[in-house]
Amino acid sequence: MEHTLSPIGMAPVATQRSTMILSGIVLGIALAGLASQRVATGGVSAGTPASGQMSLYLSLIAGELMLLRFVYKNLRAAGSSLAALISQRGFSRRGLVTDGAIAVALVVVWFAVEWGLTVSLGDGNHVLVKRLVLRQAMELPLWVVLSICAGVVEEITFRGFLQRQFIALSGSRWIGVLMQAPLFGIAHLYQGNVPCIHIAVFGLIFGVVAAQRRSLVPGIAAHAAVDLSNCLALLG
Repeated sequence: MEHTLSPIGMAPVATQRSTMILSGIVLGIALAGLASQRVATGGVSAGTPASGQMSLYLSLIAGELMLLRFVYKNLRAAGSSLAALISQRGFSRRGLVTDGAIAVALVVVWFAVEWGLTVSLGDGNHVLVKRLVLRQAMELPLWVVLSICAGVVEEITFRGFLQRQFIALSGSRWIGVLMQAPLFGIAHLYQGNVPCIHIAVFGLIFGVVAAQRRSLVPGIAAHAAVDLSNCLALLG
């Protein structure tokens, strides 16, 4: 039996103009990442002093919060809300428990898919990613904040705002899911071409879950958990 979204679920959450602007911002981030990648592969050292590392984390947190502010303002202008974007189902205790279980499954799927993609495509160029790696315990609080911000903001931006807008524009939730995934991938172009493909695949998987569950909660929790665990595994 085919599942369909309700008319509310198919409705836009903001204006088409805001969608175009946000898509342009994502493309701008991709171009900046491509330029940074070329500089890094040109021989710039991946090492970063502790003070510079913390400044880097702070700047990334600020960037995530600016994205969230853009989404929030455009939702408010259109009469929508972050809460409604995050979950069309509401926030019942039973629903959150289910979302938590789905998040755990998503983490397992993430690492399984990552292993499969690495075996088939390789892991690509991680020169710039190494600059983000946690080096000292004193950096841990900022990394935790950054991981949470990335999980919350990127899911709200891509699986929430953009996916919902693309669904409304196309009239199909699956086209909406497919449209946001490559944008999510190229937003991480600074990590290299192959990781960009990996991340687009994760965007597709998380997009399917968000569309089926009508909630961003599982994706937010899984995304933050994976970001945190990836870097903690390299500490020391």
